[in-house]
Amino acid sequence: MIVVRSEEEAKQYGQIVLVEGSLIWVRTEKGLLKVYKTPSKEEVAKILVANRFPKRLVKLWQEGNYQETPSLKKALSVPKENWLFLSGSCGSGKTFTLVVKTATLLENYQVFSPFYFSFVYSPNLDQEDLDRSDLIVLDDFTPSERNIAILKKVVFYAYDEEKTLYLASNL
Repeated sequence: MIVVRSEEEAKQYGQIVLVEGSLIWVRTEKGLLKVYKTPSKEEVAKILVANRFPKRLVKLWQEGNYQETPSLKKALSVPKENWLFLSGSCGSGKTFTLVVKTATLLENYQVFSPFYFSFVYSPNLDQEDLDRSDLIVLDDFTPSERNIAILKKVVFYAYDEEKTLYLASNL
């Protein structure tokens, strides 16, 4: 998959034939080529908020008003296919790191339908949410009977369905 930041950048692959939203069709010597234009920050923010990511942190990412810490850089370097576990004290930036990591994957068309679940704020985990997602983000895990049961279900599900799982905990 080819991802570009602008139509101008897509021209390096050939002549632009048609632009349909974020999809650019380019004529090359070998035929037509699909090139995807990176979605805008506004489009990515809408997807994140629609999938229950914390609005305050999505806005912070959208404004770009943050420092890229060593732990954030490390998380961003982890390939999408790998599972990610973040642990640290309350307020250390775990949730924000999950927001930035997911936004980056959305911008690069590596995920299309992320699902965010907070063990603190989300009352129930719906199977439909898991089924429609290609990235499952679990946040605020603390051990309790309910949370352990949910975590166990999601870990087995993500493994069986080959879905990417990101988990954050204060442990």
